Amino acid sequence: MQPFETGSLASGGDKRRKLACGLVCDHKLAIPAGALAARIARLWNVDVHIFVERPAYASAPIMETTAPGVTYHYEELFVGDLENLLPDHPRFSRAAWGRLFLPKALPGYDRILYCDIDVLPGPLPDGIETIDLPDGIGMVRDYYGPAFMPVARDKDVRWTQFGLNPESYFNSGALLINPNQWDGDKILSALKVFMAGELAAAPFLDQDFLNLHFDGKIVELSPNLNFQQSLMDLGLEGANTPTIRHLCHGIKHYHQLPRYSVSEITRNASAEFREMVVDAGLPLPNLLPYENRKSTTQVKAALRGVIAKTGLKTPKAVRMETRWRERRRRALDYLRAGVAEGRFADPNVFDLNPPEPRVRFNGYEILPVE
Repeated sequence: MQPFETGSLASGGDKRRKLACGLVCDHKLAIPAGALAARIARLWNVDVHIFVERPAYASAPIMETTAPGVTYHYEELFVGDLENLLPDHPRFSRAAWGRLFLPKALPGYDRILYCDIDVLPGPLPDGIETIDLPDGIGMVRDYYGPAFMPVARDKDVRWTQFGLNPESYFNSGALLINPNQWDGDKILSALKVFMAGELAAAPFLDQDFLNLHFDGKIVELSPNLNFQQSLMDLGLEGANTPTIRHLCHGIKHYHQLPRYSVSEITRNASAEFREMVVDAGLPLPNLLPYENRKSTTQVKAALRGVIAKTGLKTPKAVRMETRWRERRRRALDYLRAGVAEGRFADPNVFDLNPPEPRVRFNGYEILPVE
């Protein structure tokens, strides 16, 4: 793997020399990655590097954006033992591990902001490139974790078998990395042990590894840098202007969406994604969801939606609203405490006392009434 020299793209000012964005994908997600990269390069004025993991059987050419500030890399993250150490996972391709090797590929920057492909970018606050990361990594809490969910998830093997801490669990959809503090050799050694043991069966493999390896060493960032869908559907998105909105449900905004049983947030984000693709000069992809919603599930959601429009509340709708309000309360309590205690390392502005909203049930989810 040849390290990238920042001088070839870093002509856009001091921020470009200090901060870069790294994206990693397999060949199937190259178009969504290109559209995202083009938007980030323009909004944030930073270099964006896309690492595309392309297996031998994928012979079709990759459609690349020509947007300024975007550079493509191919088969540069998984070399030597890594190809055999990191096989494809049933839920995601080997490319998901690429975030661990970005610092070695991009050593010329002060900070690297890694993003999953299922995100939408917003304004980037000043000072991200100067956040102190003593152990090389900053992350945002997983707001879908047990600490924020009123329904017990203690049967999840991540907590009962793998030794993860449910009260201090982070989401890996966005990582702020200091390449100068990133011990790649130590991480690789730990990864070999991880993959050789029972932990290799963990359901969120790469995320669980990061939480285990960096336990107690992660600098906590505010939700602004990874505003997960579990916060958006609580009506909290208007409480700040997220730099990174993370559409982390199973069906993504870049998929061909089924008619029912899809979050309205995902459906609305799909329109924004299509605009990004056109702006990047790329064709719209034809990507099917990773999971197929059963026709019976879609029919039930449609029927519940019809009932909800009459003003009647089914027992399911009542249960879901109760859980929704409890999730919202827990999230706001955590944000208030985090701001009061100075827990978040990045600049952030939150409305910590938004009014309690009225809600509606669309047959699939509870949403605030705008």
